[in-house]
Amino acid sequence: MLGHHLGRNETKAAYSTGIKILWLSLFAPLGLGGMILLTMSSYLSLFHMSPFSLNLTKIVMVLMVLFVPIKVINMVLGNILSSGGETKFIFYISIMGSWLFAVPLGLVTAFILHWPIDGGFVALSFEEVIRLILGIRKMKTGSWLNNLVAEVN
Repeated sequence: MLGHHLGRNETKAAYSTGIKILWLSLFAPLGLGGMILLTMSSYLSLFHMSPFSLNLTKIVMVLMVLFVPIKVINMVLGNILSSGGETKFIFYISIMGSWLFAVPLGLVTAFILHWPIDGGFVALSFEEVIRLILGIRKMKTGSWLNNLVAEVN
């Protein structure tokens, strides 16, 4: 959809379509997450777990529901920016997010701070928040609105 707009030099239409897709990528996982939260107790009753494990599982599931929209937005945002040729930017924030934030934070929280799994999960998911901020900033600049099929003179 975006590529068609960009190929016709309709940058305003491409930008507004990208925004609409981003909103959809926020609300769809929130709706699914709501259903997961509503059915979580029934689902978890199928498993035989200690009260400690059950409580920890519920905490991690709630955290996952909270972070999944950010992860989905990042996936969609990567495709939006790539439609205009911003593949290097996506590559760099993916690599840097993993190796400069997620892996070091995971190691520190697990082996130095000895945080429980829920704290470690939040620390690892922080990388997605950084990627989201950088991706939204890049999208707002409009530098990704490039026609990749225009003839070169």
